[in-house]
Amino acid sequence: MDLGIAGKAALVTGASMGIGRGIALKLASEGVRLAVMARRRNLLDELAKEIVAKGGAQPVIIECNFLDEGAADAVAKQALAGLGGVDILVNNA
Repeated sequence: MDLGIAGKAALVTGASMGIGRGIALKLASEGVRLAVMARRRNLLDELAKEIVAKGGAQPVIIECNFLDEGAADAVAKQALAGLGGVDILVNNA
């Protein structure tokens, strides 16, 4: 399916497993540049390897817990620094 979003940039929170992971994989398959965020770096690294193995671009990996003070600002800054902007936000955390 072509959603017409190739070349867009997306931030997916809660991307290490479940629905967030599935969304990240689908967006990558559509040619979307990604920043993926979750608490578990090892799961984000596995996701990134799978995305790249399937021909997607290396995602920006953001290890963060949204319960930490200032987390939202830190995630936003890292996503913007890595992607230059965010067209799509999937707030799954």
